[in-house]
Amino acid sequence: MPLDMLGAGTGVRHVYPQVIGILSSALQAAGAAAVLGAEVIGDHGTMPRSADCFATVSPNDIVHPLTGLKVCGCAMRLTDRAVLVQASIPTSAPLIDPRLVYADPASVSWIEVDGKRLAETLEAAINEKTQMHFASGSVSLGTKD
Repeated sequence: MPLDMLGAGTGVRHVYPQVIGILSSALQAAGAAAVLGAEVIGDHGTMPRSADCFATVSPNDIVHPLTGLKVCGCAMRLTDRAVLVQASIPTSAPLIDPRLVYADPASVSWIEVDGKRLAETLEAAINEKTQMHFASGSVSLGTKD
C-alpha cells in the first residue's frame, strides 16, 4: 500500500497502528471478535520470553476482547514509499502442537471467520481508509475457503 495513502507519519510507531487498525476493522466487520490490544491490556504489553509470536501481546496487536489472546500475528515491512503487511490469522487448530516446537508457547486458540467475507471487508476497509479503490478480488487471503 502506498504510504502516502494512510495519512500517517512515516515511522513505524505511526504506520503500524494505522495499518493494523484497518485489519482489526475488517475482522470485526467479518464477524470476528477482535480489538486492538490497548483496549484489553492498556498501554503495556505482555513480554514472556518465547519465540512464539502469539505468546506476546502488545497494545497494537489484534486480540480477542474477552480473553486478551492474540487473534492475529502481523509482520510489517516499511519503506519510505510503501508498507507491506503479512498477517497470520489462525482459523483452526494448528497442524503441529506448539508445545512440540516452543519452550514457552502461547495458549492454542483460533477464531471462526469466513475467509471470503474477510477478504471483502478488508478490501472495503482499505478502500475507505485510503480513498483508493482496488478491483474486486484484488485482496488475496491464503485460506482454506
